[in-house]
Amino acid sequence: MKLLRTLLSRRWLLATVVVLAAISVMLRLGVWQLDRLAQRRAANEALRVSLAANVFVLPGADIPADVASVQDRRVTAVGAFDLTAQVILKVQDWQGQPGVHLLTPLLLGDGETAVLVDRGWIPESDADHATLPAYDEPGVVTVDGVAALPQVITRGGTAVQP
Repeated sequence: MKLLRTLLSRRWLLATVVVLAAISVMLRLGVWQLDRLAQRRAANEALRVSLAANVFVLPGADIPADVASVQDRRVTAVGAFDLTAQVILKVQDWQGQPGVHLLTPLLLGDGETAVLVDRGWIPESDADHATLPAYDEPGVVTVDGVAALPQVITRGGTAVQP
């Protein structure tokens, strides 16, 4: 009882209120962390289910109207790279080294449908047009990967148009 009177005295009242406020903030942050853990586990389970689904084979498989259902599915595509439409995605760091990613359309069997394939990272020193042909893969190729949907780049909450 004496302790309670001391903590509620004029001298200790402000310190008591600050400590109680800090305790409530810490409790709320703990609950928030547990909520984030549950969200992360749910996302990991959804990814596990998507990756365990049957492989989506292109061409041949009907692409659903809702392409979001293909997100994170394993995909096998057969076609030829359209190396004339290849894009270099600059400023891509890998293990502390500067480089680029090669993004190349893969023309499927009908010659009209294409999927964009991230063919991987190369060092920035190899990213000039003189050395890029060393990475070309001519002819028909089979690509195994995981489907990803387009991403919207935002700056300050506003979508940025490429």
